[in-house]
Amino acid sequence: MELLVWAVVILIGILLIRFLWTVIKLAAFGGLVLLIIYFVHSMVETAALFSL
Repeated sequence: MELLVWAVVILIGILLIRFLWTVIKLAAFGGLVLLIIYFVHSMVETAALFSL
């Protein structure tokens, strides 16, 4: 019985860790995309200022 409980706990732990890892990867990817968009936007603004 105790073995079954441990197996369930470990399984839930693994699922939680995988879920959290996916969330962290998505957050990092989203942050990277936002950073690139911000960088391109600031470069476009700088170029617009220089072209004037």
